[in-house]
Amino acid sequence: MGSHKVRHFVLILMSIFWMMPVYLLLVNAFSDVDKYNANFSWAPKGFTPIQNFQAAWQVADLTPGLISNLIYAGGGGAIAVLIAALAAFSIIILQPKYPMMWFWIIYGVNLIPFQMFLTPLFRMSASIGLYDTRLWLTIVYIGIAIPFAFFLARNHMLSIPFEIVEASRLDGASSFRIFFQIFLPLSWPALGAAFIFQFTWIWNDLLFGLTLTRSPEVRPLMTTLVTLVGQYQSIPAPVVLTVTLITSIPVMILFLAAQKLFVQALRAGS
Repeated sequence: MGSHKVRHFVLILMSIFWMMPVYLLLVNAFSDVDKYNANFSWAPKGFTPIQNFQAAWQVADLTPGLISNLIYAGGGGAIAVLIAALAAFSIIILQPKYPMMWFWIIYGVNLIPFQMFLTPLFRMSASIGLYDTRLWLTIVYIGIAIPFAFFLARNHMLSIPFEIVEASRLDGASSFRIFFQIFLPLSWPALGAAFIFQFTWIWNDLLFGLTLTRSPEVRPLMTTLVTLVGQYQSIPAPVVLTVTLITSIPVMILFLAAQKLFVQALRAGS
């Protein structure tokens, strides 16, 4: 009983420390601009969230960035997970020659620092006329997101009994039908977790968005946020913090909505 109390105390203490930055963000983002000074405050100084929200939306012009992020993180993440699932299925079920070689060719991209991709991708986009376009940045995010999603999909599909495939083939099912009607539903928790990871990474990415774009309507939200922080002295701090809060809301909603799916994926992988 004593060990449980100690464990709960440690977890509560860790949660408090973990939530302190969130608390500071909320308190200072909702503070009245007229009553706010240059220092962070632990106590609210007024309460004007709606006014700060409106000011943040107008100052940062968040609509283009939100649309771009939904395309990159939502569409790009979903396409990357689907391609990764097809690749994992092909290696495990179709059994090509040298399956481990194909595994390392796909997964090995994760072992290369992303900074090494910047110059080749920049030159390639400029040479083919796709620099500063949503299409090119979406393609880049899809390519970068595939390896890790492939790793999760492959590990989960290895746990599916191969007898299911043999029985389906005896019934005349094609490989595509086996994938879409059997493996895809059975792998849904792992693929959902992979999508959450990739959505979060793409949504919070700054490196590629800052290098491969320059137009406000193409740039993702993080580049907009960095530009806004650079104007910190001319824009009130609560407004800047409100922009930070707004950019975090979609990720928080996704995690809360897919919490059960994420737990199922962790249990399936254990």
